Amino acid sequence: MDKMMTPSRLLRRRLRENAAFQYRSLRIAVDWTVALYLVVPLLFFAVKIYLDWWKEIPVWIEKLPLTFIAALVFQPVWMGTLRLFVEPADQLLLMRNKVWLPHLRRGGLMYSFTLQMVASLFMAGVLAPFLIGHYGYDGAGVVLFGLFTASITFVLALIRNRLRYRMAFWPKLGASVLIYAAAGCVYSFIVSWLLVHQPLWCFPLLLAVIAAGLRLAGLRIRQEGTFLEDVQAEGEIRMRLAALLLAQFTDRKVRRPRRKPLLFRHSQMLFRHRTPVNGLAEMGIKSFLRSRTHVQMYAQLTFIGLFVLWVLPRMIVWIVWPLLGLSMAFWLSLFWRDLAGSAFMKLFRWKEADLTEASKKMVFWLMLPGFLLLSIAAGFSALTVSGMLLTVAAGVLLQYVIVAVIMLFSSLSGKRG
Repeated sequence: MDKMMTPSRLLRRRLRENAAFQYRSLRIAVDWTVALYLVVPLLFFAVKIYLDWWKEIPVWIEKLPLTFIAALVFQPVWMGTLRLFVEPADQLLLMRNKVWLPHLRRGGLMYSFTLQMVASLFMAGVLAPFLIGHYGYDGAGVVLFGLFTASITFVLALIRNRLRYRMAFWPKLGASVLIYAAAGCVYSFIVSWLLVHQPLWCFPLLLAVIAAGLRLAGLRIRQEGTFLEDVQAEGEIRMRLAALLLAQFTDRKVRRPRRKPLLFRHSQMLFRHRTPVNGLAEMGIKSFLRSRTHVQMYAQLTFIGLFVLWVLPRMIVWIVWPLLGLSMAFWLSLFWRDLAGSAFMKLFRWKEADLTEASKKMVFWLMLPGFLLLSIAAGFSALTVSGMLLTVAAGVLLQYVIVAVIMLFSSLSGKRG
């Protein structure tokens, strides 16, 4: 016989369901090949780089003032969210049991603050080599940095949530801008000056922020007449991570089509000789470059790689450089896999050898501009200006090998699938 449902049991069940849902989303988006080729190597080198930061502060951090670090950290602080764990089907149940909704809200707020605290302390730990080794923090200051970040995140999330129900769009927008500017200045002052020069003043200020958070949380728990809005907000937040992870598998909002594509409006031939391999590779290249989403992602990956190669120690550059190439080639191979499996491609009978050669050619030419930039950055970071010419030549050869390896593994996994 099932146990009688209580508010505590309902909250625990919602927590388990949320954890299972996020885990399933992660499993769908990140398969074993992604984890093997990308996640595990990146985690390994991230730990290696982090340990090197404790041994020697990188030169590039000297160019960044502490106010800049505070401004960067404040962006996720401002975007903090609240979970309330209410669902549309709860309306009848919660109307008959008035004490259940405050209990769910209280549990959701405690869950939200716990996540914010864990994330803030993790962020403080990541920044600890810089805060201690360059900006003059001590161990207690780093802990206070994390506590302040979590507390301010929670308070701002409660304020933004309150504005959502109390104001129309334009007044809410104006109030949000003012609060963002004021909170950003206060947070920057705390992080860049108070924690460094007057740490004793931080304790009463932290208690004041926590007291404000408790007061706002109490008001939010007792707030009435917002059930439907709470359900809508909960659905949006619950699906945020899943939507980010599953973006490549779901249909996006249909945009108004262009009368002419942005690139290749007259569909010029890219290769001199017309063969099945060249035709397939050309179709893949044009399809990729006509997709604004894929071009934006390509640019983001390239710029992130350039930044990583710029800040890394010289010896690490030679390891990360080919790994960035592997990541780029793997991502482009996924695009080809989706294209080759599309309904249009299945209308025709293609030779397996033509598809394999076309995939290599498409990935090679699409990867070439970005990887050449990464090769130039690797040569400039690890050698000299003249060394860039060597890395460009070596980069072309390295790219050829990377594409061959990635496409070989891709074809083998495709045959097994």
